[in-house]
Amino acid sequence: MAVLLQLSDVRKSFDEGTTRRTVLDGVAATIDAGAFVVLMGRSGAGKSTLLNLISGIDRPDSGRIQYNDTDLTTLSDTERTRFRRSEIGFVFQSLNLIPTLTVAENIALPLELSGQSDTATDRVAHLLDRVGLPDRGDSYPDRLSGGEQQRVAIARALAHHPLLILADEPTGSLDYETGTQVLRLLTDLVDEHDTTLLIATHDQQLAQQADRTLTLHNGLLHDGPLSAILAA
Repeated sequence: MAVLLQLSDVRKSFDEGTTRRTVLDGVAATIDAGAFVVLMGRSGAGKSTLLNLISGIDRPDSGRIQYNDTDLTTLSDTERTRFRRSEIGFVFQSLNLIPTLTVAENIALPLELSGQSDTATDRVAHLLDRVGLPDRGDSYPDRLSGGEQQRVAIARALAHHPLLILADEPTGSLDYETGTQVLRLLTDLVDEHDTTLLIATHDQQLAQQADRTLTLHNGLLHDGPLSAILAA
């Protein structure tokens, strides 16, 4: 299986008052195309930071992030934005749906930004049907339940046919039953589109469904669950 993503000695620190806290301290990993990978770790371990670096939202202090033939660490801010628009789908923890746009307009936005607006109408209709919201295209996000909003966020992430979907705690604000339904929908859609999926989560049951579990601990990335790392 081809390697889609390679992280080499990735480091990232943040200023906190008069001190500087190291979050990632030499992270290294490879992720194969088409894999379903769960990223785990305690709160504050750096899961969201790592997703932001992989997506090009942020830049590491040092190290290399290679996505296919693209070295993200050599790109300018503008180039990273263009890369993200074409290659990455991101399901944010806070969803980041635009409240002044309808559901359909939110889903169509990645298509318009990546120059695929001519396919938007059909693509949006297809995704609304797949996420079980065929009649909600003209609604605004604040008229939807939390689970429905999450479904819209998933549809938006898939709209432009990205090769990699990143999801940051996609069910953190949902009740168990709704969260289970949303995760099943996400994994089914990713499988349907032959897309690589990397989910940051605390959900142990989700980890059991994944092809691979990666855990952030003490600034490093390990294969396997935290319990195995601590027992080693």
